[in-house]
Amino acid sequence: MQESIKKNLARVFILLIGLTIAHLGVTLFLIADLGADPFNVLIQGILRVEQRIIGSEFITHGRIHMMVSFLIILVLLLTDKSYVRIGTLICMFLGGPIIDDFNFILNPILVPILNMPVRLVLNVRLRNSFLWHDHRH
Repeated sequence: MQESIKKNLARVFILLIGLTIAHLGVTLFLIADLGADPFNVLIQGILRVEQRIIGSEFITHGRIHMMVSFLIILVLLLTDKSYVRIGTLICMFLGGPIIDDFNFILNPILVPILNMPVRLVLNVRLRNSFLWHDHRH
C-alpha cells in the first residue's frame, strides 16, 4: 500500500511538471501572438467575445480555460466516467491558473521586446525550421 501511494505521488509530480511546461508553451505562443493550438484558439475566441460583451477584466484566458475544461469534464461524467481520473481533474483545476500566472510574470517582460519585426522573424524562422527540415537523416 505504501509503495502505491509513493507511485501515485510520483505520477502526480510528473504530471505537474509536464502541465507546467506545456502551459508555459501556451503562454509563450499567446504572448508572441503567433497562433495557438485549436483548444486555446477556442479559449481566445470565447475570451474576446466575453470582453466585447461584458468587458470584465476579471475574466482571463486561464479562467475561461478552466470553465471550458469543466464543461468538457461534465460531459465526460455524463457519458463515460472512465475518462475522468485524478489527472483529468488536476489539469482542469491547474491548467488555467498556470497560464494566468505565467502570463502575469512574462507579459510585462516579453511584450515590449516582441514587436512586429521580431514576431515576423520568429514566425519565418519557426516555419522554416519545421517545413524545410531535411528528414532524410
